[in-house]
This record gives sequence, structure tokens and C-alpha cells, in this order.
Amino acid sequence: MNLERPDITVVVRTSGRARCYLDRALASIRAQTYWPAQVIISDDTGTGVAPMEGELPVAWLARPPNELPHRSKALNRAILQVVTPWVAFLDDDDTWAPCFLEQMGAAAAARFSSHEIGALCCRTEAHYEDEIEGRLVELGQEPFNPNLVEITLARLVGQNLFTNNAVLWRREIFARVGGYREDIQVLEDWEFNVRVCRRYSLAVLPQTLAHYHQRPRMTGRQEANSSKHQHDAVLAQLAQEWRAAGLLPPDRGWPWLRNRWREVRHHWARRRFAKRWGRPS
Repeated sequence: MNLERPDITVVVRTSGRARCYLDRALASIRAQTYWPAQVIISDDTGTGVAPMEGELPVAWLARPPNELPHRSKALNRAILQVVTPWVAFLDDDDTWAPCFLEQMGAAAAARFSSHEIGALCCRTEAHYEDEIEGRLVELGQEPFNPNLVEITLARLVGQNLFTNNAVLWRREIFARVGGYREDIQVLEDWEFNVRVCRRYSLAVLPQTLAHYHQRPRMTGRQEANSSKHQHDAVLAQLAQEWRAAGLLPPDRGWPWLRNRWREVRHHWARRRFAKRWGRPS
């Protein structure tokens, strides 16, 4: 191991999309200039076939046959298998810049060694695409959070400031704050981010190294793992919990969170890009 960089495990959550998504995610890992110590593929479908990845150290973790698909459980199962000091998450439809692990690992080792820091985050670029007969066709891209320079709890409860594939987490924090909540079906990453930020600092490497892929012209499971109704229901629940904990002012509840999160980001992006390519949002 290079002593200037820590050992990292990459957890890939796959959830029943077409195989081209997982193949692209694994290709993104193989293209890294610094390979992880291990890759754990958490299969949330229970029906996938483990890929042959040659020299890439891949472990396939299947969903137990008696469990239903669940985003948080898929991550939590994999976290229990992680033995390296650091862990990064890459959903099967997202990718990284080739230097993601190298630069994040070097920064974590050299500049963010304090155990008061729970994670290191980078900036993200949004990529918009279509899936056509098993092929992924890129439509356009734009910065997702180009002004991210610091993460505070006050800002984080109002808006999820970073994507789940843009973080290098300390493994030890999962034992201290718990894993991803299994009583909610969506926005588990945002809730976890807030929970960690209440106890740890989250550092920022101001470079764009993560790619967040969205399909604004598609509907159904290929576009996202959840519906707007699910998002709205969980947002209302989180707003109530955070307001009770004193993290949100009384006059900044569910409507404010909805406008800050879904309307300003996901809904806006879908309308803009759907209009650009001539399909209604």
C-alpha cells in the first residue's frame, strides 16, 4: 500500500437497473489511478449474476431471500463487511473521475487526519442521460454544487449539499452513529449526513471528482428508486423530526424543505432538461 493514501473499500449498491449501469460503474472503478483495497457489490435484487472483474478485488453480497429490496439495508449489509479505515459509496448508475480515490485518499491522509472529521466531501457534476436499448446516451452536464467550500449543520438540514458518491467516510463513524435508517425508504443519505454532522465535522475538498447521473426524460425505476410521493412523505417526516430536535426553526418546516430540496434541484433540473430535448417534464 502507498503510505500516503489510506486503504479504501468501495461499496456499490445495485438495484435492478439494466446491466449497462453496473458495468459502467465497475469500469469507473477499474479506471481509477488508485485502486481500492476491496469492492463490495451489494445486490438489492437478489437475482443478479456476479461479474468477473479479473484483478479487481470484488466481493458479491446478495440480498437475503427472505428480505424485500431496501436501499438502506443494502448499504448496511455491505458496511458490516468493511474492514478498511475508509469507505466510499458508488450507486450502480453513478461514476467518478479517474482520480477520485487517489485525490480523496491522499487528502484524507495528509490534510484531514483528525478523528473529529467524519468524512471528506468533494464537488459533483450532474450528468443527464437516456438509456436506449441497453445503451447510455449522455444528453448534457452541469455543475451540481460548484460553490461547495464548507458544510455546516444549519445549511445541511435545509439542503443536502453533496451526493452520496462524493464522500470518503471513516468506517468507525458507522459504529458510533449507526448505519442508514431502515425505517425510511428514500433520502436515507441526507438523514445520515445530518446525523453525522451533529457529531463530526465534514471537510470539503473543493474539486469536482464525482458524477451524479440523472435521467430527466425517463420515468419509473430507471429514473430513480423512488416516487415523488415517497420523497414528499419522507421529507415531511424528516422536517418534523429535525424541527422537534431544534435543527429547524418553527417556521421552516416541510414547505421550506420541499422548496429548497426537490423544487430547486431535482424538479427544476427535470423541467429544464426535458424542455431542452422536447419532451414534457
